[in-house]
Amino acid sequence: MRPDFERGRKTAYFDNAATTFLDEEVLAAMRPYLEEQYGNPSSVHLMGRKAAEAVETAREQVAELLGVPARTIHFTSGGTEANNWVLRCARSREGVSSIMCSAIEHPSVRNQYGRGFGHYLLGVGAGGVTDLAQADEWLASGMRLASLQYVNHEVGTVQPVEEMAALCKKHDTPFHVDAVQAFGKLRFTPDEIGADFVTVSAHKIHGPMGVGALYVRDSNLIQPLLSGGGQEGGLRSGTLNVPAVVGFGEAAQIALSRHSADLSQVTRLSKVVIECVFSHDGVINGDRSNCSPYIVSATFPGQQAVVLAALLDNMYGMSVSCGSACSASQGPSETILAMGMNRLHAESTLRISLGRFNTERDVQLLADGLFAVLKEGKARSEL
Repeated sequence: MRPDFERGRKTAYFDNAATTFLDEEVLAAMRPYLEEQYGNPSSVHLMGRKAAEAVETAREQVAELLGVPARTIHFTSGGTEANNWVLRCARSREGVSSIMCSAIEHPSVRNQYGRGFGHYLLGVGAGGVTDLAQADEWLASGMRLASLQYVNHEVGTVQPVEEMAALCKKHDTPFHVDAVQAFGKLRFTPDEIGADFVTVSAHKIHGPMGVGALYVRDSNLIQPLLSGGGQEGGLRSGTLNVPAVVGFGEAAQIALSRHSADLSQVTRLSKVVIECVFSHDGVINGDRSNCSPYIVSATFPGQQAVVLAALLDNMYGMSVSCGSACSASQGPSETILAMGMNRLHAESTLRISLGRFNTERDVQLLADGLFAVLKEGKARSEL
């Protein structure tokens, strides 16, 4: 069910890459485990067993959407923990301590310097596609792990994960895919993309915040990040957030059943958004021939993105972002800069990200709002 923005200040929400509205069906699935079935899934009494059964049902639901056996899914507190876990704890081959990723990874992957291993960053082209020319040489020199996101979180470009997987297989290097922005939106399985590890998250698919999962093909490839009671097959200790895990499972089940309808709707709306950007002399970033329709990165030369975002929010109740929510306060987008754009380009860039509950009305409101705030932004810049 679509959130009723008419009751509140917001009229349209376009920051779905940061987080999504909690689907009412998901909340309904979670409610019994918040109010009645509050047992610890590690307890042996009836309430504990019921909680454990709910966790395993959710594990099966997440696994079904990813197309893997349930035993390979290990719940975490979110995508950041899952990414940190695999980068820090992938088992090292003798004498090998370096990892390799692209220059436009999510901060939870890219910012792993000084963790006791070398860090090699692959460059990207102007379209935001990772350049794998250097990858073969670096992998041949010995890497503990290679990591590549499936869909870039700022510009939406789909990355060459299958090609990276082939190189990793050639050099017997484990391969991790951060699929947070792809899971539930693009159909794939770890086998199809050649991944040993895959990170997914609930709150990007209308599930709750604070819960994610790591797919692990072979448990011998990784060590625990957290120690304690030995939950999650001994790989991730800590009492699980049962209501959130149940919500994750429900969100995955809904995403699976609605995949074609959601993708069709978002693709249609994305085209309208892009036309709107062009009509206002904007520039679209990323390789739109190979891009997720859920994310549109738009640059408006001569404008300040933070001003445009604030005006859209304050004057029209519309939510957009200036880049990744996890690095919004750290200056211009490193992704845009890595793509070869200058600082002014980066500072003029908005991220408009779509979701299941966006409508044609929302996009029309965005078009009207952009027209007004671009005019206002230009007037302010001329003062």
